[in-house]
Amino acid sequence: MSAYETFSFLPRLTATQIKAQVGHLLDKGYVPFIEYAEGNASREMYWKLWNLPTDKGVTVPGLISQLESCARTNPYSFVRISGYCRKSGVNAISFTVHSPPDVA
Repeated sequence: MSAYETFSFLPRLTATQIKAQVGHLLDKGYVPFIEYAEGNASREMYWKLWNLPTDKGVTVPGLISQLESCARTNPYSFVRISGYCRKSGVNAISFTVHSPPDVA
């Protein structure tokens, strides 16, 4: 397996750990976004943006639901969530929550 994102050297995150990381992202006030891409190395992938509903406030359960929906719709893709920091103007957090079945 190649390293492709933050936490990629660690065992896959559990649902509880993903929920905690998403909560941290929101607690920090970061703007969340979900991306997905097919490929086996991040430098060879074009990440596409998953549309998040904007009619409701962003919540942990809502983001988890969108992550699951993106993974179901794109089962052979990597799916990651990132958090954009308005103050610094950078992506402050980004990690993969789903990888294709052929990636360990």
